[in-house]
Amino acid sequence: MHALAAELQVSQRIAWRILTLLRRMLSRSPLLRKLRGAVAVDDTCLGGRHKGKRGRGAAHKTISPGLKVRNGRVRSLVLHSVATRDIHAIFKTHVTKGARLYTDKLQSYRRVRRLGFRHRRVKYSGRFTRGQSHARGMEGHWGRLKPARALTH
Repeated sequence: MHALAAELQVSQRIAWRILTLLRRMLSRSPLLRKLRGAVAVDDTCLGGRHKGKRGRGAAHKTISPGLKVRNGRVRSLVLHSVATRDIHAIFKTHVTKGARLYTDKLQSYRRVRRLGFRHRRVKYSGRFTRGQSHARGMEGHWGRLKPARALTH
């Protein structure tokens, strides 16, 4: 408490109050709650335009998987790779068991049923939906995030 009070240049009583309020707010954070129900999952590569390889594996790009509850909010994360172990760790941390995941055909999304999730894979060539099986919510999120020109490359 002494260090926080000194760093903020306030009394110890004020520093204790600030710390208490921060802890209370963080304990109520929606990021601490796991997602449930129907969750659309999609990833994208973010970063400026560079010459060379595009998409996954491109230099100077950040991989960002996104999770979106149907008719709900989006949770975007940052990954170093889309390796199966990394993807599965995100699902275990952010999604409740028994939730239905809607993903594309990326190999890393295979075998999530072994983790206790229900899973539908959507093939994006030709038909984009099959009943409730789609990840359009995440596709729309990435479309609003990236400029239109970046989506065509």
